[in-house]
Amino acid sequence: MKVLKAQEPWIGARGRIGVIIPSTNIGVEYDCQRILPPGITWHFARFFVSQPDLSSDNMFLAFIDAIRETIPHAMRDIMTCEPSYIMMGMSAETFWGGLEGNAEFEARLRDIVGPDIGVTSGAAALTAALDAFGAKTVAAITPYQSVGDVQVQRFLEESGYNVTKVVGLKCDTAISIAHTPPHE
Repeated sequence: MKVLKAQEPWIGARGRIGVIIPSTNIGVEYDCQRILPPGITWHFARFFVSQPDLSSDNMFLAFIDAIRETIPHAMRDIMTCEPSYIMMGMSAETFWGGLEGNAEFEARLRDIVGPDIGVTSGAAALTAALDAFGAKTVAAITPYQSVGDVQVQRFLEESGYNVTKVVGLKCDTAISIAHTPPHE
């Protein structure tokens, strides 16, 4: 058996962040490329979105079901670049089922990456940011249909926040989320 020479990583020496995003998402990669801390590198893996129609509650649910099948493939693929951290670059699935649903989602990711690599979901990142600002009462704007908005409200309330309102922009497709004009 051939013994491989140990490598000293100089690219991403402070950290290599694997970012898992839907194949339709053009926003997260754009945002990450605008923020580049010294010594940190971004490594993107896309999971296939076979059902990008989000135009109704039923279609939104079909989208969620479809991505549950393809996220593990992107997780498998990103592990080949030996990331030091995994960031989930989409949020809908991470709110599903409230706090328990997010914990189960993160556990499914942990089953793939193991115990030594950090994992952040969109829902966990949201509560960390809100807590850093000391927020107690919140309102939310989502790109989702009503069925997704209910999940966001549930997650936030279970996380201890007073939710005054959730406004869903009801984007028609997964790609149209990134095309939502700033004034909306």
